[in-house]
This record gives sequence, structure tokens and C-alpha cells, in this order.
Amino acid sequence: MVSMDSFRVFHSQRLLTKRRLSLDPQAQLPTFKRSIYSLSSSVKRLNLEKKLESHDGCVNCISFSHCGHLLASGSDDLHIVLWDWAKRAVVSKFDSKHVANVFQAKFMPLTNDSVIVSAARDGQVRCHVTSFLYNFLFLSPFQTLPLPLL
Repeated sequence: MVSMDSFRVFHSQRLLTKRRLSLDPQAQLPTFKRSIYSLSSSVKRLNLEKKLESHDGCVNCISFSHCGHLLASGSDDLHIVLWDWAKRAVVSKFDSKHVANVFQAKFMPLTNDSVIVSAARDGQVRCHVTSFLYNFLFLSPFQTLPLPLL
């Protein structure tokens, strides 16, 4: 009997071959990433490199910025923490203004990583506009807005 991992390895190899032969290598990339990342053998090779500790509650979400230098995390403590993950340091920690657990915190595309949208158990979606200095030094959040739901 063929295991699901064996099937995924075969499928991933086939996608990689198609990608090599394609005129547009990016065309196959999302499918290839999804098939590789879903392999249990890939997950088993992961190790804990460093614990990032700043939240007072359990962490419910993490999201990398589009530039890849920052990491946002949201927690039951109602805070959003921005990390310089390469230095393993907190860049900023701010109150999300939610009244229940933060379940999503995402950097918005095309904003130069200056806008973070968060969603929480309270049913609110909030927009956090941040100020950045050159080289991704975070100053402070200067505006938190509730977004109307359609």
C-alpha cells in the first residue's frame, strides 16, 4: 500500500519537473510550495530554534511582514507584538484595542508593512497604522481604527 507521503513526494517531484520545463517558473510555485509544506517528513525535520517570549497569554497567530524582516504575533493578552525575528528581539508591543482574544494579525500588502489588520473573538476587525524609520525601526502605533464589516 502506498502511503500518503509517498504519493506527495511523487507529486512534488512531478511538479518540480514541470516547473523546470515551464517558461514561467512562478506559475507552478504555489502548488509546489503547498505540496512540499504539507509533507509530514518536512514537518518532522523542523526544530525549535528560539523562543520569543513577550506575551502574557497563549499566542494565537503569527505573520511575517512582506519584506520578511518583521514578525507580528497576536495573543489572548490582547496585545500585538512586532518582532525583529533575525535578532530575536521585540521591536514593539501595543494594545490591540480588542476586548477578546486576538486570532489574526496580518501585514497588509502594498503598505510598506506599515498597516496591520487584526481580528479577534470580539467580532471586530481593527486596522493598526504604524510609523517606521529607515531599517525597520518601529516608533509607535499612532492610530487604531475599527473597520466596518460589510
